[in-house]
Amino acid sequence: AVVSTQSTGEAAWDTAMLSGHKLCTDPYKEIWDAYYTSLAKNIVDKERNGSGPLKITYTPMHGVGQRFMKRSFEVFGLPEFISVSQQSEPDPDFSTVAYPNPEEGKSALDLAMA
Repeated sequence: AVVSTQSTGEAAWDTAMLSGHKLCTDPYKEIWDAYYTSLAKNIVDKERNGSGPLKITYTPMHGVGQRFMKRSFEVFGLPEFISVSQQSEPDPDFSTVAYPNPEEGKSALDLAMA
């Protein structure tokens, strides 16, 4: 509920009433589980997925996709990917690239290629 003050940001919201309320639920786990269950149903040959010599380097660029890709690789039975450690945690400042959009920046994949 919005508190009737002139406060901005978190001070303007009274979230205490939401804690434990039956109508306020976090669907994250349910959605997460359903998504990966759906992925698992689309696997053609899981046993062969992890048997090839291919190595994959993954860079989440700004960290937001790391855990989703890790779980997806597990579901598909793929070998663990090589992660760009400097880019594996969320970074709203995009400090490892000159430009935040990989398709626009010449040096966006420098760390992945190193």
